[in-house]
Amino acid sequence: MIDARSLPILFLGFMLTLLACVGSGVKANDPYRLQKISNLELCAAFGSVEDSLPGNFSRDQLESELHRRDLFSKDEWILVRRGRIGKGMSVCGLIASWGPGRLFYMDGGAKDKVVKYTYPSCRVCSQIEVETMGGKVQSWYFPGNKETYPKKKRMIRGKVAR
Repeated sequence: MIDARSLPILFLGFMLTLLACVGSGVKANDPYRLQKISNLELCAAFGSVEDSLPGNFSRDQLESELHRRDLFSKDEWILVRRGRIGKGMSVCGLIASWGPGRLFYMDGGAKDKVVKYTYPSCRVCSQIEVETMGGKVQSWYFPGNKETYPKKKRMIRGKVAR
């Protein structure tokens, strides 16, 4: 049972916690926040349908920061803008093009690490599997699709966006 004398202390603790939460929101609006995040976080924010970073950065702001860091070659930028992937593309390019995906397998050392990502292609379709090695896209398995540069259809609120 809570004692009447402890109520002001509990209220003060609650208010301090609330102020700490509100104060942390100011940091999200830090104009240098984009410069402080990792390359993969930046690529994931660019590649996701919803905003994945606090601060609600526009797609143009994210793209400007990607250009400033010079993360993609001209060929990779073409693929990223079209929502496609290609062999030899960086993992960051894959994530910027198709989103973070779901990591489902890792094996090997730092230089020859094999990482597999899965992406849903639609609600009832098989998943797309993308294999990377040493930080570059090596292959993909996309049931029923033999494209050289496959494009993932984006799911928006349960519907496939074209």
